[in-house]
Amino acid sequence: IKISTELRENNFLSAIIPALKEENKIQQDAQEIFSYIFDYLSKNNSLLSELCEGKLKIEIKCDEINHVSSNEENFLFLSLDCNINIPTTNTEGELTLYDCIEHFLSVETLEGDNAYESEIDHQKHKAIKTTYFKKLPPILFFHLKRFNIDQTKSSQKVIYKEILDMTNYYTADSHDVPYQLYSVPIH
Repeated sequence: IKISTELRENNFLSAIIPALKEENKIQQDAQEIFSYIFDYLSKNNSLLSELCEGKLKIEIKCDEINHVSSNEENFLFLSLDCNINIPTTNTEGELTLYDCIEHFLSVETLEGDNAYESEIDHQKHKAIKTTYFKKLPPILFFHLKRFNIDQTKSSQKVIYKEILDMTNYYTADSHDVPYQLYSVPIH
């Protein structure tokens, strides 16, 4: 990885902090600062994107008008809900990282205020939304969303192991070995 002269001659923080001030950004969340630092470092470096960027495929199927809408989204990290309402497969009843991933990928019914607005007739229709991993990167980051919709902080414990096997979730374009856990930032 080529590192800019600014980063080589000074320490990392002395290079990042002025950039944060320049952008008038006040970061209070570990995921937000990570995202900003990644953007800053990857401006002229495609290797970071190759190593850390994955791709989601999102399909919305509307039977009422016989239409399927499909798009792809790149991601740097997966933002996973981790609240007590997520069903768990753990025999001890504890929420696992796999449960959070399953919830992220679970089929969602779009109806009522959240109904799908079709690009065909511009009307709202009941539809089914499905999310898939099209590509998992060699380095995978998770962001566990600790705040509930009412802005209260969840104290839900999430169980994870040092090895994460994603073989049930990936396609042929994905990273094909188990992931090794390297760090868990807690703030």
